[in-house]
Amino acid sequence: MARLLRGTKLLSGREQAAFYYSRQRRRSLAGFPELGRTHSFYDAAGSAIAVANIATGTVLPDRDGLITFSTSILIIDNGGVHAGLVFDFGDAARGCALWIEDDKIGFHAGAAGLADGASAIYDNGGELPVGMTLNLVAAVRVGDGRVRLWGDGRELARATATNGSFGSPLTWASTGAGSFASAPQGTVVSDVPVGSAQAPDGFTVTQPLSVYFNQVPRHFV
Repeated sequence: MARLLRGTKLLSGREQAAFYYSRQRRRSLAGFPELGRTHSFYDAAGSAIAVANIATGTVLPDRDGLITFSTSILIIDNGGVHAGLVFDFGDAARGCALWIEDDKIGFHAGAAGLADGASAIYDNGGELPVGMTLNLVAAVRVGDGRVRLWGDGRELARATATNGSFGSPLTWASTGAGSFASAPQGTVVSDVPVGSAQAPDGFTVTQPLSVYFNQVPRHFV
């Protein structure tokens, strides 16, 4: 069968930019179009995006299945200090949290420790660069104790609970109050470094927290 050959032309600067950003958006969303957002957290009443108190047990009553979280951050100049919570749910003994620790990005779900919980840690090898924007997606599969962390569509880190599940109760977090882009409302799962169990410092959260209940990306393997 003959193949249709299409003519080509040089793109203008504006067309090149449009093509570039279209390609970057496709990459950042790769694997996620099939997910249906079920929750969105942001401060609808104020000018800030942060939510200081999320009633985990009420808003997310079933925490024993699949779940995916998505938001974006911007690293700002802060004298080399970049630390804080992107979000957290639960308490010190069992919780789910995404945090920044200078040159690291961490995500934990399940019981504290690595027996019935899992921590996926990305180490950049140096301070996260000022001006960097990053779409962060974190997902949990409770049944086999697995967590995954992506940045701009690229897998950053993965982990599996040593015992192969999140133990008993089989949940990724307790009913402890949560927070988003804010200081914690209560205690934070103890796997979060002490210096990161605080409001964002040296970075800002730029998008609401999207939650995809009972869903994980198709490339969660």
